[in-house]
Amino acid sequence: MPVALVTGASRGLGRAIALGLGGAGYDVAAGYRANKEAAEGVVAELEAVGRRSVAVVGDVADAATCARLVDETVARLGRIDVLVANAGGAVFGAFLDTDADVYDQQQRTNARSSFLLARAAAERMIEQGDGGRIIFVTSEAADLATEGLTAYCASKAAQKMVMKCAAIELAPQGITVNAVAPGTIETDSNRHLLAEAELRETLLGSALLDHVGTPDDIAAAAVYLAGAEHVTGCTISVNAGSLML
Repeated sequence: MPVALVTGASRGLGRAIALGLGGAGYDVAAGYRANKEAAEGVVAELEAVGRRSVAVVGDVADAATCARLVDETVARLGRIDVLVANAGGAVFGAFLDTDADVYDQQQRTNARSSFLLARAAAERMIEQGDGGRIIFVTSEAADLATEGLTAYCASKAAQKMVMKCAAIELAPQGITVNAVAPGTIETDSNRHLLAEAELRETLLGSALLDHVGTPDDIAAAAVYLAGAEHVTGCTISVNAGSLML
């Protein structure tokens, strides 16, 4: 069976992606940083449908951890065919209130971790000799300047460019590199915010479709890219049409 490593798989988008890949026939390493119980719950769900699955722990903001997560996936599941670099985070703050430490933290968590994970996974895929798939979970913020999110937007724009450069250099090895860019997606962590009518209206103000997305919408795009041989350097925007790029 092909093997996928999904970071940030204990909840939200990562959980949906891990389960979606499991349903599509992949064995899955579920990466997590702190919530061991939730990650093991994902593993149990995958095993219940006949997939091999393991939980692998580590903070992707740490450079050495990124390579270790790939190595542990290969050691425990035998290989790596798909990497989904999903783990990340957003820090809100006005431009003038964003100091160097916050800016650098966003780059480490979002852009640098994707670069390091992709490089480690690509090295293994090249050793295996039969290509692979690398998928970044970016954001519409990579293309949409947003008040109060300077550091986050910059990190997501950098992450998108890492994807494009990696796609160019890894194509000769049969490795595709793509991205899924969520718009407004309802998860456990933001459901209470989206329940506020004014905020919900603001977030959907530029969308063509009048509804908020779900983690399964992101999972569907990731599963497609995991199986697509003729797509690379591409971003699938899952945002109800809020960005027509």
